[in-house]
Amino acid sequence: QVTEKVFFIHNPGPDSDKCLVVRPNTGKKVESKTSLTNKFDKHRFGTGNAISVQRAMEIWRREYDLADIPYSETYQFSCPGRHRDEYVFAGNIVPVLDKMLASGGYSRDRDGWDKEKSF
Repeated sequence: QVTEKVFFIHNPGPDSDKCLVVRPNTGKKVESKTSLTNKFDKHRFGTGNAISVQRAMEIWRREYDLADIPYSETYQFSCPGRHRDEYVFAGNIVPVLDKMLASGGYSRDRDGWDKEKSF
């Protein structure tokens, strides 16, 4: 293990059965409180020993820096990098997306789409 794993979990309160879970490498996702409770019970988030906010921030920064690699690579077991290759297709294949880009102020040239400059 290169570094401890760090999670930010936001519980919106009793009116929701979901929590926001954020990791420095994979970003945010929503997870059920039941699933999180099961993970805590099975010590999937560690032993439950509390650490200071300062220490959590140090771990976050270290893991964020380690995750500065392509998603296809890992910096430790089950921890992929945070850079994914994503593609957007527009034009004749996806005419609705083509219209959305044009209405958003993007113009198409020979090399693809560029945001039009407004002065």
